[in-house]
Amino acid sequence: ADVLHCRYTVDGSAGPADWPLFQLDGPGIWLWSLAHHVRAGGRLDRSSYEAGALVARYLVALRDVPAHDAWEETPDVVHTSTLLAILAGLRAADELGVLEAAGAAACRELEATVLAPVARPWTKWPGMDAVDASLLWAVVPYGLVGTEQPAAEATIERIERELVDPDGGVHRYRDDVYYGGGAWLLLTASLARVRLRRAAPDDRELAAAALGWIERQAGPHGELPEQVATHALHPEQVDRWRARWGDSACPLLWSHAAYLALATELEAAASR
Repeated sequence: ADVLHCRYTVDGSAGPADWPLFQLDGPGIWLWSLAHHVRAGGRLDRSSYEAGALVARYLVALRDVPAHDAWEETPDVVHTSTLLAILAGLRAADELGVLEAAGAAACRELEATVLAPVARPWTKWPGMDAVDASLLWAVVPYGLVGTEQPAAEATIERIERELVDPDGGVHRYRDDVYYGGGAWLLLTASLARVRLRRAAPDDRELAAAALGWIERQAGPHGELPEQVATHALHPEQVDRWRARWGDSACPLLWSHAAYLALATELEAAASR
């Protein structure tokens, strides 16, 4: 039970006990963000490097322990998206020079299993057939593989076939009933950024269309929601969640960050 929580208040105390607490994606993403910060020209103090080394050891020790995934769901399995986040974190720790020998071995093990060059798509977890749009993050932002890697290519193709609605919005997974399984703005931006890297015919136009779709979801003051239910996968579930928690989260910082990242990349692509 002695694990880092995935939710803390601004004063550093643990978040509510009635919410999922054990999640490994966050520490992996945090480590990845440290290396990205340095790569972009930022600096870290000694305490950040020490924390990075500690988090890397934590991820190595618990990488095979079932945990809530990035969506804070299904705590009884080891999620593929979680393993990808852990691998991104361990590679970042190596880049920062804080990865120990056990971490390097774990990194090689994850690369050999999760990133095996097989021409079948990743799924939510081993033995599960469903694909999840969070798997796009292996390509961007984590940069673990390119779009031509066989498993990544097969996963992208399946997400495009199964999880993109007629307007271009991207859903999490087919059985998603949370707020009806609407289209998520951050995932729409994720697929657009993947398409920019793939650079197939029409990919840049599709990415630009995704940016426009995100902008059309904005409220009167530019606030962006978590998701929209226009083409909900399970529309009969929308009212149940609204009755429980109100409207879908808005504004959502994650949506705004994803929008800015996509807009920046589109601007850079247009200048080339």
